[in-house]
Amino acid sequence: MARSPRAYVLECKDLDEAIATAALIPGALHGAVEVRPLVVFS
Repeated sequence: MARSPRAYVLECKDLDEAIATAALIPGALHGAVEVRPLVVFS
């Protein structure tokens, strides 16, 4: 059975915090989590 991909948008102070928070996502234990910056234009 295929699972549908999920997207999480996290607001973190730096890359280290983003990686630590991404490690807590349930799919990170047996899969992969991609961490990348998001630029917001206002």
